[in-house]
Amino acid sequence: MASTEDAPALNSEISCRCVHLRNLPRRPSSHDAFVRILLSCVDPQNKYAKDRDLPLPQIDLKQLPKDNRRLVLDKLYSSGTHHSDFETAKQSFLGDSIFANAEATKTLLSDFLTALQAEREQSLNTLTIGQFRKSYKKFQQGLESTKREELNNLEGLHSRIRSLERDICAGSKAYLSLLDHNLGIIGLSRTTRCKHQSEGFLTFIDVDSAQRFVETFKGKLMVQGRTVGVSIAAKESMLGAYLKEGKKGLDSMLRQKHKSMPDNRLRDEAAKKAKRHLRRLRTKLANKGLTEQEISRIIKAKTEQPSPSSQDSTKRPRSPSPEPTAKKRKVVAEVAANPPNKVLLVQNLPTGVTREEVANAFSNEGLVEVRLVGVRNLAFVEYDTVSNATNVKSRLGNSYEWNGSAVSVGFAK
Repeated sequence: MASTEDAPALNSEISCRCVHLRNLPRRPSSHDAFVRILLSCVDPQNKYAKDRDLPLPQIDLKQLPKDNRRLVLDKLYSSGTHHSDFETAKQSFLGDSIFANAEATKTLLSDFLTALQAEREQSLNTLTIGQFRKSYKKFQQGLESTKREELNNLEGLHSRIRSLERDICAGSKAYLSLLDHNLGIIGLSRTTRCKHQSEGFLTFIDVDSAQRFVETFKGKLMVQGRTVGVSIAAKESMLGAYLKEGKKGLDSMLRQKHKSMPDNRLRDEAAKKAKRHLRRLRTKLANKGLTEQEISRIIKAKTEQPSPSSQDSTKRPRSPSPEPTAKKRKVVAEVAANPPNKVLLVQNLPTGVTREEVANAFSNEGLVEVRLVGVRNLAFVEYDTVSNATNVKSRLGNSYEWNGSAVSVGFAK
């Protein structure tokens, strides 16, 4: 569990903890491989960049607690033992200024926490907020009426108890691993829209980390030979919205995203256009001197009229379709003149071959990803260096037999 001194503040008033990246390379398409490449460019000592077998942290926004104050950013911020965490939180709670003139109440609460710690000595790491509240309620009910009244009337105690719950109830906490501890990177997302595929967003633990990243890498970040644009994003990512306002901020962003969906916009625009057309029609009919009853009848008939697309229309007879011709096998592209690079173009693969089979056939040090285009019987095999790609091509040759197919191997353009 993170102490208030060690863990980054999650609820400080910030502008934006998200950084916008532009001009990113579109390959590799694998999110896992792309994240590791980017991390190696910003921090060569990053553990995920150095060890490709180390699984990347996975973030499921649906599984995060409603209250983001119950979130601990990475277990590395933890002091290591739940007993020491409990004791630290207990001493901090009892040292609060609200007990300056309430020594008797402070003693009662100290005894309660000590008894709770002894009772759950072997299971402090699973203590939940619900279990704590049940024990606290039982403790209150066991007090004399005067002492219970003093406890309930102590100003500020309720909020301090709620804060204590979040500190000591390890079973109700959620842990969020960082992608990079030195830079404070929590997550990386890439845009999926075609015209924005070269853009992405980095989410940081706080706005200071985001600003330091921009100051350090603006105009200097190179990823696979590209100079990547770096700037503070115009708005938070979904993860950033959660860190700022909890599930409330996340839900608000999801509602805005739904409203901006193209299908919803088109429906709204069509409805507005239809209303505008009816208003104009009503005005024209009124100018012609028609009564309100006649205008309403015409408008009603207009709204009930089916759209032109649904009406039967006279269509031109279709010309008979030509006789199907036998499909010609695609010609293997000439790649001999292509200069060496990190991507191999593998053509004329056996029909029905899988991505895993291609990966096994081209397995070598530095393999990044395999992009199989099954309908064209070809694949792009990417390595981390030109040297590794060249070694595989030299080992397999320009052509080799695979299940009766003469597979062509060359460098992609």
